[in-house]
Amino acid sequence: MHRCSDKADLCSVSCKTLSNLSIHADNISLVANAQGGAAVLRVMARHPNDPNLQWLACSALWNISQNNDQRIVIGDLGGVQAIVATLVQHFNSPLVQETAIGALANISVAAKYKSAVAGHIKLVYAAMDRHLAKHQVQTSACGLITNLAHSEEIASVLGNTHAVERVMRAMRRYPEKCHLQRNASAALSNLSGSDDNIPRLIRNQSVECLYKALKNFESLTNVTTLASRALRNIGIQDHECCTTSLHLAARQYGNGFQLLMTDLLAKSQVNIDIQDANGNSVLHHAARNAYTYRITWLVMRGADPTLTNLRGLSPLDLAAQRMDSNKLMKAFQQGADNLYKVRKDHLLAIRCVTPAEFYDDLDELILLFLNPAEMACVVSSTATTIITSQWKPVLNYTIYNSRSV
Repeated sequence: MHRCSDKADLCSVSCKTLSNLSIHADNISLVANAQGGAAVLRVMARHPNDPNLQWLACSALWNISQNNDQRIVIGDLGGVQAIVATLVQHFNSPLVQETAIGALANISVAAKYKSAVAGHIKLVYAAMDRHLAKHQVQTSACGLITNLAHSEEIASVLGNTHAVERVMRAMRRYPEKCHLQRNASAALSNLSGSDDNIPRLIRNQSVECLYKALKNFESLTNVTTLASRALRNIGIQDHECCTTSLHLAARQYGNGFQLLMTDLLAKSQVNIDIQDANGNSVLHHAARNAYTYRITWLVMRGADPTLTNLRGLSPLDLAAQRMDSNKLMKAFQQGADNLYKVRKDHLLAIRCVTPAEFYDDLDELILLFLNPAEMACVVSSTATTIITSQWKPVLNYTIYNSRSV
């Protein structure tokens, strides 16, 4: 490439080779020592009108920029400007758009170039709009939005420029695409870190889309974790969405739903006995679906097994109607026994030591004493202030993409 940069065909093959080599992290240092990034940028400038070469060159930059040092090197060599020029020149090529956006996504992880990349977000939106039928373009774009939205300030700007709507559109159009749902869930998780975006997320029915992703990819931890995190961030900011998310999660089996349910109860101010439109509580759903672990967990944390729904049925009534009622009743009893034991043991322990000494993780205390007023009776006012202070949403999930060509 250094000697034959005027030969487009040879440069295309070389870029493809560098791209595939750079998928493996161990090879990136070898590519860097040979100044591979600089060579790729040079041939991009030499052959700006060749879509095949630009596609393969952007793919190489995408993979090389997985490395922290190399993404800065590429940025310092004018990589952002070169990739943006390719986006403009080859706006009709979905392959070029996919790989160029992917390269920008990795470069944007560097704080030094985050604002520079964000300044060209309208080109990314244009690619999403033009190539709506190409899920690969949508996936790369959602990854870029994820990385830019690490910054709460940029997340707010992205919300104002309809990033939320475009991510939601991609999720609805491609519910079966795992990588797209992962990137989109991560994007919504980071966008929800800005309070300004919460109304947009609610207005665009993000809860339903994230819930569907959680359900469709229950066995894939990266999707369920990100979807749960986004739902949690939205739920703690909006009581209605929190209630909706809580009851949606309570009806479904799986670790992702269990994680979401426990997080919402621990981090939000929602009552554990909050009822849906039919008067069902979370414990009603657990009993109806015979989720024995959840029954024990909820009763242990103070859920009321005698609370009735609009049909006049309590969780105990629903459990008694099932063929496995004996097993379910044991789950209720175990939860009640554990609730008594835990409250008694911890009240005794707190008299002996301070909460800071006794609890390494204050979240555990929230789960044991969900009512702040009750907590105030047993712990110092200082500890209560710490535990009940505003909880900050989880941010900063990063999408690192790599691909072979």
